[in-house]
This record gives sequence, C-alpha cells and structure tokens, in this order.
Amino acid sequence: IIDFSDIQTQMFTAADRYVSYGFVPAQIEIDLDNNMPRIRFLDSVGCYPIVDRFGKVHGMYQRIKKSLAELMAAYPEYAHLLYDKDSTNTMLEIIRYHDKDQDILFVPQRNNLVIDRAPNPIGEVMIRIIQRPSLDSESRGQFDDVLAIQVAKARYALLSLEAATKAVQAPLVAPRDV
Repeated sequence: IIDFSDIQTQMFTAADRYVSYGFVPAQIEIDLDNNMPRIRFLDSVGCYPIVDRFGKVHGMYQRIKKSLAELMAAYPEYAHLLYDKDSTNTMLEIIRYHDKDQDILFVPQRNNLVIDRAPNPIGEVMIRIIQRPSLDSESRGQFDDVLAIQVAKARYALLSLEAATKAVQAPLVAPRDV
C-alpha cells in the first residue's frame, strides 16, 4: 500500500504541513481499477476535522477554492446555476463534507448548491488525522509557537522607538545661570 500510494513522495509536503500547521489529514481512497486502497495526504489549510474527545474522527469539512471555469467544466449540468452574470468573483468556494454515510460537495456562494453527493460504501470515516502532540490537545503549528515571542519583540521595539523619540524631542530645561 505504501509503494502503491507513493507515500514517500507525499511525505515531503505532509511533513511540512505537520510542522507548519500542527496536523495533517490523510484520506484513504478506494481504487477499484487496482483493487487496492490508496492513501492521499490532504492540505491542512481549509480542513476542519470533527474529532471526539478520544481522538476519533467522525467527519471532516474541507474548503476548496476553484475558478468558475473549472467548476463549470467539471459539472456542466450545473453550469447555468453556477454562472452569475452579476458576480465579478471568478473564484468560488466549494465545501466538501465527508463522514461515515456520505460525501457531499456544495457551493455556499450559490445558496448551498449541492453539486455532488455520493454514499460512502465502506460505512466508515476514511479520514485520519496525524496531529502534533500538545499539552491541551489543540493543533498548533510551528508558527503558533513563535507568534507570542514575535509580538513581544515587536512591542518592545515600538516602545524603544517611542522612548528614543521622546528623549530627542524633550524640551531642554536649563538653570537660569547658564
């Protein structure tokens, strides 16, 4: 399965997302042509897993941006509903929802238009989350760890600059005998 899914190539970006965002979602897909499961790592940005207190995934929302032209080409039967002559926005947001019962693709910007729905033949959530360890079970990436330190450094620099400005622009007070 590891060679078939090309895990070695996917691990470079998955490791980067693991460190940067604090978690990586992986999806197990059914490949009917080869009669084998295929593992695919998803982009952490825009993925919102539904996880219980024991760490079991019950579903996941994934936010994807696609151009209007791509969507109309992929789903020509919905092209007349996707196209909006008044809208200048050529990028549309698609939400993909996956759970043990179904997969749904819908477009929130078009009154939650469902463009694809498929039952889940396995009857099990095919998403796993690889999460970075933390003290409070919250996903935190490398950026989150240094954010407070960078904010404190920036605040200190601003205070130093303000103190220097006040020192330079302070009125001179001299005794009368000078």
